[in-house]
Amino acid sequence: MSADIVVIPMEPEWYGVEVSEGHLRTAHRVRVSHALLDDLLLNDVVTQDVVREAVLYLLDRETAAAMGDEIDLDDVEADDHGFASELKARLGVL
Repeated sequence: MSADIVVIPMEPEWYGVEVSEGHLRTAHRVRVSHALLDDLLLNDVVTQDVVREAVLYLLDRETAAAMGDEIDLDDVEADDHGFASELKARLGVL
């Protein structure tokens, strides 16, 4: 089942994300640090696109309900060694 994802900028480095999968809707706060964008050479990519693709990546691995209310992409990158390369591939950044 595909998910509809809405990303809304909140405060610096934080985004509100609503995920709709069928009748299930979940809300999350996602942090994208400037350091992560620098490290992955994603400064020229729209940050909302980074958040959307990161959430899609996570949804490939778990349900939206299992993702938790707050997601820090620095933690995801540190815990999942395939995350950075997969995120860059999804965003078309080599």
